[in-house]
Amino acid sequence: MRRPSDFEKIFSQGSRYSSKTMTIWLKSNQDFDTMVGFSVSRKVGNSVKRNLIKRRLKEAVKTLLPDEGWTLFISVKPSIVNLTFKQIFFDIKKFLTINGVLS
Repeated sequence: MRRPSDFEKIFSQGSRYSSKTMTIWLKSNQDFDTMVGFSVSRKVGNSVKRNLIKRRLKEAVKTLLPDEGWTLFISVKPSIVNLTFKQIFFDIKKFLTINGVLS
């Protein structure tokens, strides 16, 4: 996700899920490859912590999400710093299962 129009579409047409650690927007996009965007603000911590969170999110999404047909945007909250990769993985997996991406 790079263009402002990509973000506008997912915010206006996608479904949203919020937890204590993140907010996730998801939209079906059957004509294109899967696109993923992340937002990790400075409130999360210094650059080392933010990059660690981004690496964990990327790995979890890469493992779970199909190659085609979805647009996903994840905005994290500062409380995510206390979570392990496994906890982040299961939080994303729960959201994708609830929304029918995973069966």
